Amino acid sequence: MDKGYEVTINLMAVSKVNETDLDEALTDLSKSRVPVIYVVDSFGSLYSESILHLVKKYRAALPGKELGIHAHNNMRLNIPEAQCSGWTRNGKMIL
Repeated sequence: MDKGYEVTINLMAVSKVNETDLDEALTDLSKSRVPVIYVVDSFGSLYSESILHLVKKYRAALPGKELGIHAHNNMRLNIPEAQCSGWTRNGKMIL
């Protein structure tokens, strides 16, 4: 039954999982009805290169899904992370 809720998913702690587990999770999410998936820097410990790698990986694995970014600012990198990810003012990812 559709109750009108909008659902998104944040994959947490991706900096602590191996690539195989992340690939498996992305495959599962690609089959889900959830329309928006967030790239999350749970610990604020990722550099821009890692964020860009994740965004490209998510984009390739999740065709038709909208992507967002949720960055923590522990290392004062949340703005560079958002910039390198392709985030724009209208909330769309562009890569």
